[in-house]
Amino acid sequence: MNKLFSNNFLYLGILIVTILVVVTSRFWQLGNLPPGIHIDEVSFGYEAQSLYETGKDTWGQSWPSYFKGFGEFKAPGIIYIYYLLLPFFGHINTIVTRIPAAISGILTILIFVMTAKLIANRLNRWQLLLVGIIFAFSPWHFGLSRVYYETSAGFIFIALGLYYNFSALRKNSFKHWLISLISFAISGYFYASYRYIVLGLSLTSYLFINKFKINIKQY
Repeated sequence: MNKLFSNNFLYLGILIVTILVVVTSRFWQLGNLPPGIHIDEVSFGYEAQSLYETGKDTWGQSWPSYFKGFGEFKAPGIIYIYYLLLPFFGHINTIVTRIPAAISGILTILIFVMTAKLIANRLNRWQLLLVGIIFAFSPWHFGLSRVYYETSAGFIFIALGLYYNFSALRKNSFKHWLISLISFAISGYFYASYRYIVLGLSLTSYLFINKFKINIKQY
């Protein structure tokens, strides 16, 4: 009993420390590190500021579903998230532009661990914790969590879609497959290229769903 309590206490302690380190590493000096501001942050932030002050984008369009920008037609998701943050900050800055990426990065770690558990059910809690730590501090993920690129905020919906995709296959669930498709669809409003990626993922999942013959009527 004492050994079990000791193991649980040790695990809980390491888990709490890990969570604190992950959260701190995403938010510490977020507005200053990395220094400067990325072109995506400037472009999307400027559109959000214009929308917040005038109700129109930089081309004078009211509440557009896509933003013309410099002719590349920006996906609207992150701009409207910035818009929701602006009442709390007053004006666009690097903190505002990076908060969604930081939050998305943290939540993506949780989804990744859940997906690992779903795929490899034999993984114990220590192994899952190690998976989460490796993923959290992998250079590409850490970088995407500290600065906003078009791929940053929408990636959480790709991760969530994949989780429910695998869940649909494992649990033979049409509901989870539907949630997966919705998550994939939302990702396209954050990064246009995701629409082509999720098209392939959705088609693949549909073929697998048919293969496992889910009984839709029971839902």
